[in-house]
Amino acid sequence: MSKSIKIKFKSLREFHQEVLEGMKELDKGSKNLKTKSDSKDVVFFDSMLDFQNFFTAQKIEILAIIKHVKPKTIYELASLADRQFPAVLKDVKSLANYRFLDLTENNDSRKSICPKLYFDYDEIEIDIPVRGYRVSLAA
Repeated sequence: MSKSIKIKFKSLREFHQEVLEGMKELDKGSKNLKTKSDSKDVVFFDSMLDFQNFFTAQKIEILAIIKHVKPKTIYELASLADRQFPAVLKDVKSLANYRFLDLTENNDSRKSICPKLYFDYDEIEIDIPVRGYRVSLAA
């Protein structure tokens, strides 16, 4: 059975609404508050455009290399991807900011960083909402 990470879209307005609802629950005394974005296997983007601008072929390749080869450092990852270290470092940090990767410090003299998948997944599912879009059906 393959494991997947899900990509969903939530506008800033929807996020604020969720936070307000959570605050109301806290005011009522709820101690077991869980939001829709608490799941470790879900990543949210503001819009489809943000997602398209974020996900490049190079970032997908980085995820695949980390999944299958498990490099011990970002330098090794850059070598495996046949790319310059600064560009790979930028992509790795970006992927970590969106919780695709977890970066852990190695116990070596250089204090190098080991990139690992944040969640062990085999595929990425994209949940594209069709509500709210204006479509012209004129022929």
